Amino acid sequence: MGAGARIAVLAAAAALACGGLASAAAPAPVPRSAVGEAEGVRATLSWSETAAARAFGDRGITLTIQRQGTSSTAPVTSSECSPCAVETPFRGSPVTVADLEGTGSPVIVVDLTTGGAHCCSVVQFTMLHEGSFVTHEHNFGDPGVELGPKLPDGRLELISADDRFAYLYAPYAYSGLPLQVFELREGVLADVTRTLPKALAADAARQWKGFRATRREGLGNGLIAAWAADETLLGHRALVTATLAREARDGHLRSRGHYGPSGTAFVRALLRFLARSGYR
Repeated sequence: MGAGARIAVLAAAAALACGGLASAAAPAPVPRSAVGEAEGVRATLSWSETAAARAFGDRGITLTIQRQGTSSTAPVTSSECSPCAVETPFRGSPVTVADLEGTGSPVIVVDLTTGGAHCCSVVQFTMLHEGSFVTHEHNFGDPGVELGPKLPDGRLELISADDRFAYLYAPYAYSGLPLQVFELREGVLADVTRTLPKALAADAARQWKGFRATRREGLGNGLIAAWAADETLLGHRALVTATLAREARDGHLRSRGHYGPSGTAFVRALLRFLARSGYR
């Protein structure tokens, strides 16, 4: 065998070995699926992921809807993430079928994620409208959303938190995210947080407890911001103003790590933000 032929053989062998190593490093995708069923509708969410990790890529996510003897399958796409990954929420399944609006018509809830340490939960709501299924989606940020108990009118609340407060005045671990509760009304999310004084009061108490535990370290501004948001929705604007003024005077509104202003400058910034974001 001539030198040229030997070089060609060695090159082919090297290429084959490299190909084998590449294949070993990239395990074949594993098919996954989850099923939700209620009110005569069965929804099957299908996707793929590697056995080793949930690496991002084209997962081929599809949703199959079966109703009254008919079946349709369509790819799951989103304007919020491309590609998306399937998210498993606290309720245990990335697809749920439930009568969210209390009308007897089921809604298919699909949970997706954009990935990242603190972002973002994208939830799609697919419902029957004039004989065909239509989909609306909402980006709930890091908090995601959970289904609450059935209300007297048959609706289900969607419980979340306001992700706009994340990193606003403190590192994420010390960012208070005030309560947000939604209802689905004719396919549109309606913020009904103001109508839930007991839940708001409980969340305000939790945020205040966190503030008192962290204010000496200069890490409480994110938590008192969430407390102020809750109390403002409860109609306690005078209480918020007086409390913030007192805490500033006592030196408790210090910002550690350059997460925004301290003292009275923080109070002014927070009140402007609450007004701009619809709380005041």
